[in-house]
Amino acid sequence: SLRAEVDRSELRQGEAVRLTLTIAGEGNIALVGLPELPALPGLRSYEPKPQTPRLDDTGPVLRGSREYTLLLVAEQAGALEIPSLELPYFDPERGRYAVARSEAIALTVEEDPDAVAASSDPAATEPDAQPEASGELLADPLAGDSLARTTPREVWLDDRRWWISSLAAPAVLGLGWLAGVLARRLGPDDAARARARAQAERRELLNRAGETVSSGEGFYPALAALLQSAALARAGSAGVGLTRDRLVELLSERGVDERQLASLRELLDACDAARFGAGSGDAEQRRAHLERTRELLRGRAWRVA
Repeated sequence: SLRAEVDRSELRQGEAVRLTLTIAGEGNIALVGLPELPALPGLRSYEPKPQTPRLDDTGPVLRGSREYTLLLVAEQAGALEIPSLELPYFDPERGRYAVARSEAIALTVEEDPDAVAASSDPAATEPDAQPEASGELLADPLAGDSLARTTPREVWLDDRRWWISSLAAPAVLGLGWLAGVLARRLGPDDAARARARAQAERRELLNRAGETVSSGEGFYPALAALLQSAALARAGSAGVGLTRDRLVELLSERGVDERQLASLRELLDACDAARFGAGSGDAEQRRAHLERTRELLRGRAWRVA
């Protein structure tokens, strides 16, 4: 389960509210990472602070919970909302993946006139702002032979240059419009942008897993998310919501080599064993799992299409 709570729901603009996120359930909760926070319009968030996990191994099944706390500063007044958060996980009893969701939280932010006035007066916050002239000189100008004599500069914008600029302006605008059309036609399409996003997500998960090889905290969730993302990308929309066995069958039907599917299944089983109480192994074992994952995803069958 995933629960979200705040220490108060009514505050003034510029004040902070403390958000507590609690992950609880069966399995090794210490290895479950916090889901990525969505955009929070009107709120400025700070880095979440994890608390020490609370584990209970007295029963037949390992249970536990872990809290994350973070501060949210209300930058806008009015009715704001902390949206529902989602945490995907594998349910061993049902043999498929599920999603834990928190409830959305409504916040009422009272307007702070001082904050509005300060933000609407840019001159008050700029250190180099100069006061307006009062119309009176601080002292009379000094006159004498020591004053430098200057000659008036030649006016650059004469009649000839003005006419040339006026005639050239439509041509420049036309070239700009043509460049925009070519950029839209020859630039990256939706499919290319989707591939770029998928590649960026895969690199991020690989980097996250590599950074946590030594500590082990968050390693297997990142590795499992990477493998699941690659499998779903290869299976397409037909693989969404399938159990692992059915997803592997679909990948086999799509032409993925059986040896690669066996490696995928073994890696996912290792992730589940670490995340749901069978132990996370040592750093060498995690490093070996990471290298096997890298080797698997280098295959042509798992390339982002």
